[in-house]
Amino acid sequence: MKRPDGITLLALWHFFLSASCLLGFLTMLGVGGLVGVAALANEDVWISALEIGVFGGISAFLLLLSIVFVVVGSGLWRMRPWARIPTLVIAGISLVKFPVGTVVGGLTLWYLLREEGGGTALKANVHA
Repeated sequence: MKRPDGITLLALWHFFLSASCLLGFLTMLGVGGLVGVAALANEDVWISALEIGVFGGISAFLLLLSIVFVVVGSGLWRMRPWARIPTLVIAGISLVKFPVGTVVGGLTLWYLLREEGGGTALKANVHA
């Protein structure tokens, strides 16, 4: 079965989100390391530990998001039926990210939930 254009766009969007999160991960890791070293140079151990913890936590979260986005994007690209549910969840969460997330999330929900939309193609792939 040929992959619908909408599913291709959604997969590419998830790959873009994954790359963005990965770039954020690397940035936070680098900045966190520099801030931690600067704080240690001032011999302020508690502030340094707090900064490293905050930057490390944000970095880990961004890495996790990057992995989730690439897995969901790969599922969409390969037309896997399981990719529909996480895509709907991500679209629902992105509705609060005004304005781009609201538009993309709304269009994703509309596309995957309509009767003749991409969600039907993903469901139809179960028996193919």
